[in-house]
Amino acid sequence: MPPRNSRSPSPPPSLPIASSPGPRFLALQKIFTQALTSTLKTSSYANFSKCFPTPAQHCPTALEGVWKQLNAKLEEGCMKEFEAIVFEKKVIEGLNGWDAVVEDAKRRIARGVEGEEVHRAPHTLSVEELHIAHLTPYLQQATTMLEARLKDTQEENGTLMRRITEQRVEMENLVQGLEGVVADLEDSIEAMRDDGEGGVDGLRAEIWEMEGEMRGRC
Repeated sequence: MPPRNSRSPSPPPSLPIASSPGPRFLALQKIFTQALTSTLKTSSYANFSKCFPTPAQHCPTALEGVWKQLNAKLEEGCMKEFEAIVFEKKVIEGLNGWDAVVEDAKRRIARGVEGEEVHRAPHTLSVEELHIAHLTPYLQQATTMLEARLKDTQEENGTLMRRITEQRVEMENLVQGLEGVVADLEDSIEAMRDDGEGGVDGLRAEIWEMEGEMRGRC
């Protein structure tokens, strides 16, 4: 029976990492060499001879030879230690791998900018990515519904605010009208009190007098 083809093929194996020095390691090596050379220059013969004034005075040639040997040993020891660390920590492979990761990221960014969609097999996705992919449609639908409800609520609130504003204006107009009526009544009462004919009592007497005349005529 022929083997069944997998629906989600495994991702292609990663390219082997070169063990030869790459540009990053060469730059690191250059920086280390420059730093070591600068450090050794600070240990000049003039400074070294000050530590041994008697040999410097009587046998300066021999002392200078010792100084050169010490500097050479120091430089050789530092370089060997550097090489041992590079070998033990696999610095060359690590930096080359970093270069490969950077180049792969650049290619992915370029594909994304150009609009090319990168397809990944489902079994290569993490649990979190699968969970998000499963929930995304429901979350998008819920977001759309909530946005629609929020829009309706905002419109209802706007309508309610307009009604409240209109009612407030009507109430203010009504209050102003009532205040005008009250003012007119107060003015009328004040005028009646100030009337020279006796105000309310005089008006009442006139009414009684008119009623008496009408009865006499009848």
